[in-house]
Amino acid sequence: MTPFTKVAELTVAPGLPNCGVLVRLNDSARNCSMNLSAIGPGYLRTVGVSLVRGRAIDETDMATGQPVCVVNQTFAKYFFGDASPLGHHLTDLYPTTVTTFEIVGVVADVREHQLRGKIHPRFYGNYAHPIGTLSEPALVLSAVGDPVKLIETVRRAIAGVDSSVPVLNVRTLNQQLDRGTIVQRLTADLSACFGGLALLIAAIGVYGVMSYSAARRTCWT
Repeated sequence: MTPFTKVAELTVAPGLPNCGVLVRLNDSARNCSMNLSAIGPGYLRTVGVSLVRGRAIDETDMATGQPVCVVNQTFAKYFFGDASPLGHHLTDLYPTTVTTFEIVGVVADVREHQLRGKIHPRFYGNYAHPIGTLSEPALVLSAVGDPVKLIETVRRAIAGVDSSVPVLNVRTLNQQLDRGTIVQRLTADLSACFGGLALLIAAIGVYGVMSYSAARRTCWT
C-alpha cells in the first residue's frame, strides 16, 4: 500500500528570518532589543513550539486584528522573574509604528537562528496587527507523510485562488536547517578531512620507522 501525504496544519508568517525591534515594558522603565515574529493562528502548533502558560494567538485575534502577543520563557524571566507576565503590556519602539501589545501567553524557548549561544528574549505578535511593513508572506505547513509530495499540490491550490501570485523559495524544515548550518557542516567536513590527512601522515611515519628498524636488524644479522 502506498503511503499518502496530507496537510496536518497550515498557518501564515512573514518571510524568514524575522526582524529585531526595541521593546519597552509598560509598567517598568526597562527596554530590551529582541527578535520579533509576526505569526498567524496555529503557527506555534505547526512548528512545534510548546505553549507553557496562557494561550496562543487564535483565529479571533487574526480576524479582529487584536494587538496581542506571546513571549518566550527568556523574555518572561528577564522582565518578570518568577511572576506571571500574562495581562501585562509591552510597546514596540519601531520608528514608524509604535504599538502596544497585551501578553496573552508564554512559550518555550527555541533556537530559531543558531544552534549554539545564548537564547535571547523574543515575542510573537499578531500577523494581522503588524509592526512596520510586512515582508512577503510565508505559508507554513505541517505534513503527515513526505512534505515534498505536497509542493505541487500547494502550488496548484494557490494558483487556483490567484494565478498572479508567485510561489517562491519552497523548502522543507530540514532544508531550511541545512541552509542555516552550512558553516558548521563545512567546518566539520574540513576537520574530518584534516583529521584523516593527519592520520595518514602518522601511519606513513610509523611505517617508515618500522621499515628502517627492520632494515637495520637485517643488516646486523
